[in-house]
Amino acid sequence: MTIEVIGARTLGQFVVQPVGEVDNIALAAALNESTSRTATEFARIDSAKAVSEPSVSELQRVNKIESTKGEMSQVFFDSELVNPVRLSDLTLPTSGKWLTIKASATKYAPGTVVYLAITSEPIVISEAVVDRNGNAVIEGTFPVEIVGSGGHQLRVVGTRRFADVVVDAKGEIKLSDFTIAEIGLFDMQTSATVRYVGPNPTGGQNSAVRVVPLRAKLPWWTLWICGWTAFLGLILKLGGKLRKLAELVVGTVVLLMSAFPSQFYGWTEIAYPVMYWGAGITLVGIALLWLLPPLRRKSKDSQLA
Repeated sequence: MTIEVIGARTLGQFVVQPVGEVDNIALAAALNESTSRTATEFARIDSAKAVSEPSVSELQRVNKIESTKGEMSQVFFDSELVNPVRLSDLTLPTSGKWLTIKASATKYAPGTVVYLAITSEPIVISEAVVDRNGNAVIEGTFPVEIVGSGGHQLRVVGTRRFADVVVDAKGEIKLSDFTIAEIGLFDMQTSATVRYVGPNPTGGQNSAVRVVPLRAKLPWWTLWICGWTAFLGLILKLGGKLRKLAELVVGTVVLLMSAFPSQFYGWTEIAYPVMYWGAGITLVGIALLWLLPPLRRKSKDSQLA
């Protein structure tokens, strides 16, 4: 007996700065760096390259469309991702910085379609049909200007197939420990949809669907470091302990260091809200450190009067 499991897997990460010109060479380097952390036995990025703007014919040749919009939407819905749009449906810049991504997928369900997508606000770049051996190569080209500033994920979304499944006398799907572990390799904070169609032990056909929410605790604890450091800095400034320029500079450095855990764990665990909150708390703390005046203390004479 076999089951099909629909889910998403992050293969690379990159950040677009809110100011300045986008550097596609730097973004390609960031994607190639992140693959060592995100690659699995069933999906990986093989290469990320900065390229010049392709012609319309080149873009159509590389960025494949292998499914209907309804089929595409269903796969993303089953993975608990927002309904996507195709790159071909967007108005692309007449000139800009482009990236070409080549990814591989193995152990997927033959005949199904796998999608290469940027999933901050899902944009499907390219698609590929899985061959009879369960393999697919997906290649896509996109302009980096189509994504906004901030952190972004490059994902493969598709359907994997597993053989070690049992359906009990009640028609309920029983997953092995191995299959559960493999499902857990899909992205956290999404869902995997398990579909089974096969014979019942008592005869006839059985169809079953099981949604597996994939949840992990985000590293919110890192915000306590930022918050308490900013709070202590505020107390010291109001108490008149941080007055001199050198003292303010040291305080700023300490605040920046306190943000490191939120940025590191937010990035490596793909928890962008933690990164944004950590950066925000730190920036507010630095602003207060420099702008707030210390509390005035009444002189002894005024107190006695």
